[in-house]
Amino acid sequence: MLAFDLEAAIMSADATIIGAKARKESRGAHQRSDFTKREEKHDVNYAIQLTESAQLTVRSEPLSTMTQDLQKIIESTKEIRDFKGMLLE
Repeated sequence: MLAFDLEAAIMSADATIIGAKARKESRGAHQRSDFTKREEKHDVNYAIQLTESAQLTVRSEPLSTMTQDLQKIIESTKEIRDFKGMLLE
């Protein structure tokens, strides 16, 4: 089990690195000193996929339109000013 756990952790780390290298701009928690400005052409999701030959590949997918329900939740969310006692990741 430990070997499978280690393999999964390595694969997850590899996928994170591949995705980070594909994103050529700073966005959210992903910060790059060489691409500091947002560009519309990078408004995509990057999907990491495991091929049949056990290789990880990356592809970009267009962003889906935000649902009205999600938009309402975002608009009704109040700003949090006190993070005491909250888990921040």
